[in-house]
Amino acid sequence: MQKTKKLSWQASPTYRNWVNARNQAAEVLLNNKRQEVNDVLRKSLTNVLWQSKLYFTDIKNPQYDFSIDHFEGTIKNIMRSAATEVTEIVRKLRKLSYLLAKASESEILARLMPDKEIKAKVDSADLTNVAYKPAAAGGDLGHRIKIYFEKLGRKIVSQAQSAAINNNNPSDFLNTITMVFPKKRFVSRPRRALKPLLREATRPVVVEDKAMDFLDPESWSVLVDDYLNEYTPRFRSPEHILGASTNEADELYGWEVERDMTHEFVQSVRDGENEAAREAGIVDFIWVAVVDQATDACCLWRDGLLISEIEQQLDQHEDEDQECNLDGDGILPPIHFNCRCSIAPATENIPDKPEINYQELDEWLTN
Repeated sequence: MQKTKKLSWQASPTYRNWVNARNQAAEVLLNNKRQEVNDVLRKSLTNVLWQSKLYFTDIKNPQYDFSIDHFEGTIKNIMRSAATEVTEIVRKLRKLSYLLAKASESEILARLMPDKEIKAKVDSADLTNVAYKPAAAGGDLGHRIKIYFEKLGRKIVSQAQSAAINNNNPSDFLNTITMVFPKKRFVSRPRRALKPLLREATRPVVVEDKAMDFLDPESWSVLVDDYLNEYTPRFRSPEHILGASTNEADELYGWEVERDMTHEFVQSVRDGENEAAREAGIVDFIWVAVVDQATDACCLWRDGLLISEIEQQLDQHEDEDQECNLDGDGILPPIHFNCRCSIAPATENIPDKPEINYQELDEWLTN
């Protein structure tokens, strides 16, 4: 295969540093929404335990056959309400991550292509389309999330029935129910993009939005607020009912909802990047994979290739759909769950560092 004549903008320190800082900012948005989703789950599972405690005696009594039906109806309502709240949070994350990605990508492209008129425009209708598009894994987003919560509700009801038979102590009964709750994992919060400590004395910083045209003001305000302010959990973990110590700020529930939420986030960031580049007239991109021990074969063979070259070679990899459980056509990342790949603009020349000393991303975003 002949070596491509086009070069990746990842070779430009200015572009690479900006994208890295943008990805850090996007991770802050993701972490806040993760915490918000986990707050909904904490509230819902706490409610589950309170209701389980109330129904404990009736569920144990064989003469009260109807009690398990009433309990199941109560759990269904809790899960249905939680699914509605979580769906709205994920839709907001879609909007904010897409908005940040498109606006910031347009900005760096405009700085590195000063002879080209590049303007970012994202109105409320655009963001509504982003929020309500089909799920990255297929189907309707709200329906997928509803199914996950319904599955969890059925596990809880089944566990409660078994626990009522095998436990005479209410605390043991509740402890047994918590065994089917999504498992927790502890996480460290992402750091924000750091403002530069030193500036060249002879190059004053230019406070200018090079590519801003119209960005939905309400959504942009929410984006900046989410970036500047960490989400503070409002609800305690359900285990506090049982007297266990909890650490809500650094714990996340690892389950299907969290997995899908991350996938939606990555997809929205990539969509924003790609649309900004295409609107700027960039017609080809180079695949950039994170190459380490976790990189799968599907991402590895794409690394360093132009998107146009990947399209030409797909026929040689027809068996990878099953091997990697691909989503979509496999041409643009993410192509599967936990895909860490991205793309970078590809042109014949690497852009030079701008003569103007523009703001860094953190300053550009918050000013």
